[in-house]
Amino acid sequence: MKKKKMMMMMMKKMMKKKMKKKKKKKKKKKKKKMKMKKKMMMMIKNMKKMNIKMKNMMNFNQTSISQLVIFDNNNHICCIYHMHDCDIY
Repeated sequence: MKKKKMMMMMMKKMMKKKMKKKKKKKKKKKKKKMKMKKKMMMMIKNMKKMNIKMKNMMNFNQTSISQLVIFDNNNHICCIYHMHDCDIY
């Protein structure tokens, strides 16, 4: 009986730990989304400051953010932002 009770306790503890981990993961995802939104805002502000023509803004979605191609005044491609990985190419 004692052993069974111990096992039950262990199982319960494990379940609690698992639940906690799941909750943490969800929070992290939310934070990442916030960072993405902030980055987007910063990028848009910077572009407004620099007077850069925006080409691919129509493709923007909250779920799937496509590549953002920035052209300077001579229509050369300055830089391509790929927002999925948050890396600047």
